[in-house]
Amino acid sequence: MDTVFVNSEYKSVFEKLSFVENMPELNGDNIFDLKYCVTAIHRRLKNGERFTGQGITGALLTAYIGMIAEIYQKGLPVSTGNRHEAVTSQFKSLLSAGYRTVKSPSQYALQMNISPVYLNEAVKKITGLSVSDCIRKEIVTHGKRLLFYTRMSIKEIALELGYEDYAYFTRLFTKVSSLSPVQFRKKYLK
Repeated sequence: MDTVFVNSEYKSVFEKLSFVENMPELNGDNIFDLKYCVTAIHRRLKNGERFTGQGITGALLTAYIGMIAEIYQKGLPVSTGNRHEAVTSQFKSLLSAGYRTVKSPSQYALQMNISPVYLNEAVKKITGLSVSDCIRKEIVTHGKRLLFYTRMSIKEIALELGYEDYAYFTRLFTKVSSLSPVQFRKKYLK
């Protein structure tokens, strides 16, 4: 499953997992809930329901991912005290809120009162990606969600994501995902 279909709240929990060294312990209730959910998903798929991300199967899969995120959330440390982790976490929060309008690493650095070089250093150390790559990835992820869950045209999606030039958005999308928006839609909405 492409991470584009994972709820943003759950995704942020999984992104923090690079800070966690130990796997969480599962209790009997966790195991029962997870098995019950997987069984329901399996039964629906076995009976011919196609997974489109929508409908009951999609909701069950979202619930399953949510349960796993909840288990991991309980095991996350309250604070690690690492400055790079704190900077990266703050950047990701700003990015989630501002990806439609704030497209430049220097704009995020300015909001955080740090230099763009330090922001890039911190983010790259924690995520392995540059700030620019994170921005592009966030925009394309939201583009994928809109392509998958809506019937908006590519031009409308580009405008929704803050691009007046939809050809530029198409090139960006293709570069990041290795598929054009049209190819992505055809692949996932067969």
